[in-house]
Amino acid sequence: MLRQMGLGMGVVLLIVLLVSGQNGVGDAKTGLPKSIAAPLITSPLLIDGKIDEPAWKKAPWSDLFEDIEGSKKPKPPLATKMKMVHDSRGLYIAVEMEEPHLQGSFTEHDSYIFHLDNDFEVFIDSDGDCQNYVELEMNAKNTTWDLLLTRPYRDGGRALDSFEMKGVQTAVFLDGTINDPSDIDRGWTVEMFLPWKSLAEVGQGVPPKLGERWRINFSRVEWEWDIKDRKYVKKPGRPERNWVWSPQGEINMHLPERWGSVVFVGPEDGAKALPSDDVALARLLLGRLHQAQQAYRGKTGAFAPTLGQLQFDPTPFSPGDITLWAFKDRYEATIKGGMSPKLSIREDGGLR
Repeated sequence: MLRQMGLGMGVVLLIVLLVSGQNGVGDAKTGLPKSIAAPLITSPLLIDGKIDEPAWKKAPWSDLFEDIEGSKKPKPPLATKMKMVHDSRGLYIAVEMEEPHLQGSFTEHDSYIFHLDNDFEVFIDSDGDCQNYVELEMNAKNTTWDLLLTRPYRDGGRALDSFEMKGVQTAVFLDGTINDPSDIDRGWTVEMFLPWKSLAEVGQGVPPKLGERWRINFSRVEWEWDIKDRKYVKKPGRPERNWVWSPQGEINMHLPERWGSVVFVGPEDGAKALPSDDVALARLLLGRLHQAQQAYRGKTGAFAPTLGQLQFDPTPFSPGDITLWAFKDRYEATIKGGMSPKLSIREDGGLR
């Protein structure tokens, strides 16, 4: 499992100055993926979609979701926010979404929901290695689709629909009437319970210990609608809108090195400042380097053995912080020292 350690305030300020606002990734002020606390609770929650139990008050609400490309795009016109708690059994997720047009068509589990419906999606990589991560999405009819990604699509990853997250519970509460264009709705709320036993099948470090950090992100897919014959019909030629918690910088959720993170904290620690994520900057840089290697190999047929051949700028790290070796179809790049613990990426996109 990739470990996290604290950074000094001076280093944090340096990072802010160096990466602020770049590429639309993460927080607009720092350019780093966002973090949020998930406090510990002692009793299981009733999963009914209403988010009204006292235990939820221990958890902070997230920032409002942004466009997937970040601050370079307009803010979404509809508000979305989420929060999390955890107990000895698993992770709980709550979501609130403004929505004037409650819509849903799919009712069969493992349907490709986002193709036709507005949806909400969760992505989890518990050990942070960008391999074997989970995606769960659902619509306003509480229809779910869960799948396992062996690795990102850019690296030849496969989406395994046959994967089942056993023991998952989901519920939706509708503030309005679904599939009725004659009125204006207010929104929908979601509650999810993801058991540790199921997540342990695809990642290390499960269940997490207090203070540990997991990679996670959330996406809301929103379509534009026409009304025909008293039914919602997708506007032709209009792409879906993608609103996320921690912006990716481009329209691609399958760049897990750019995801935000959840820190598992004690029962009364939800409002406390979180420790700095000292691996985040190295993750972003190695992700950029990996994309550069893929592009280089696409042009030359082999990976580049030096940063110079890649024409790659390692700022805010120095070239001496990075070691790189490559053969025709293999490479490994490692960051060590400087502002981050040792971290490596290889040709399959895996971080170690």
